[in-house]
Amino acid sequence: MNDTQGGAAPAGAAAAKGSADFAAPPAVQEIRGAAYAVRTAGDGPQTALLLHGWPDDGRLWRHQVAPLVAAGYRVVAPDLLGFGASARPEALERYTAPALAADLLELAAAKTRGPLHLVAHDWGAVVGWQIAAEAPERLASFTTVSVGHLGAVLALDHAKLSALWYYLLAQAPGGAQALLAGDGALLRFFLASHPDGPGVAEALVRDPARLEAMRRIELAHPVDRLLAAALEGGEAPPPVQVPTQAIHGLADPLMAAAQVADSAAFVAAPWHYLPLEGAGHWPMLEQPERLAAALLAWFAAHPAAA
Repeated sequence: MNDTQGGAAPAGAAAAKGSADFAAPPAVQEIRGAAYAVRTAGDGPQTALLLHGWPDDGRLWRHQVAPLVAAGYRVVAPDLLGFGASARPEALERYTAPALAADLLELAAAKTRGPLHLVAHDWGAVVGWQIAAEAPERLASFTTVSVGHLGAVLALDHAKLSALWYYLLAQAPGGAQALLAGDGALLRFFLASHPDGPGVAEALVRDPARLEAMRRIELAHPVDRLLAAALEGGEAPPPVQVPTQAIHGLADPLMAAAQVADSAAFVAAPWHYLPLEGAGHWPMLEQPERLAAALLAWFAAHPAAA
């Protein structure tokens, strides 16, 4: 009893400090010629690298920081290129999954000690799958949230393909104008299920250049070409050799549940599919405690080697 109480105070203090550190302005780190904004918290021996998606930045994970730090993990959460306070290079080749994976692996080498736990959402998950496939030795575990392996996303399935309408629109020549038309009516509709949606949409309507910068990751992954390549067949991608947890909110209006569940076919390692009742596309905001618990359980089951 006394030991438990004695350990709770330091953990609580660490969590409070971690949350405060995470809320501070991000540090800037130059990676392969581009400035990344990076938030960090905690100083534990194992590291969790958290990747956000569209239209967020590293603050998306703010509710998971305290429990992760309290459990002894170090948290690293960069803003992806084109998002938040990170650089906005114009060249689309800087936004491809392989290019961003190279950036983030370099960031991880500078910020982490040993294999890390990778957690990724939305477009961050696309990059996360790339990292898991090409650098399994760098990861202790991988958790993808809301988005499955591209092989499952692009399968011939009505529910899966119907969910790609936004990406096709965003990549059309007039996509940005359509999203901003009518005081951002379509953008506000698309973000209606985002817990921070009204504020995020308003900020993008006021700053179209920010929306244009965030579109570059979408333009760098043309859905029509990716789908055509998938249908042409060719060499199958190598299976992911990292313990992989896939979390999906069953109320997600944007991505079909099957594209997450079916990703098991692309993983040759321990696999765990966790559907969340009542959660949508952003479970880290909708069910923050449940998501943190799922992360901690997966990390504990697959600890990083010393």
